[in-house]
Amino acid sequence: MRIIIQIVRHEDVYNEKILLLNIDKINTTKIGINRIKKNLKLDKNWYCEIDNIVITIKSYSYKVITTHIKR
Repeated sequence: MRIIIQIVRHEDVYNEKILLLNIDKINTTKIGINRIKKNLKLDKNWYCEIDNIVITIKSYSYKVITTHIKR
């Protein structure tokens, strides 16, 4: 995972250095991880292609939600 930090105000360079020095202290809860994934639309669906068939599978429940033939 790559972390990119961008501080909007230029006068906050000192705060950015403090944040980077304490990056190992940043954490979240299990609920927080799920909310981040949901908000960033990470791991939402899997798309499987077999020949000319596309199957969409919900990643959390493993349910097939759509199928269609590629044209």
